[in-house]
Amino acid sequence: MTGAGVPAGAPAPATTTGGFLPHSKLGWAAAVLALFGVGAAVFGFVVGAILNAGGPWTINFMIPLMGLGILGGICAVVALVRGDRAAAVVLALVPGAFTVVAVLAEIVTGLMGLQG
Repeated sequence: MTGAGVPAGAPAPATTTGGFLPHSKLGWAAAVLALFGVGAAVFGFVVGAILNAGGPWTINFMIPLMGLGILGGICAVVALVRGDRAAAVVLALVPGAFTVVAVLAEIVTGLMGLQG
């Protein structure tokens, strides 16, 4: 028995709740990838603003960088399914969702341009 009344070698609880920091490696991967995704998006916006934004290359430059946010969102969903309920893991869903919406908006805009 350990000091907490749990036998030594007992499996961890199915879910871990509370706190801001992730409790699993997958949760940490989600948080770090999402953070890098946000940083890459900000970098893309700044580069686009400095180099005369408005050209079609701006979104083409940003989408691969924002793919980090999508990977973070995928890792966050898997971590949530596996029971890591930390706030950082839940927040890691936001950059992935934003990137998916931005990509879908580009696709819809492109399809609307083909009609007329």
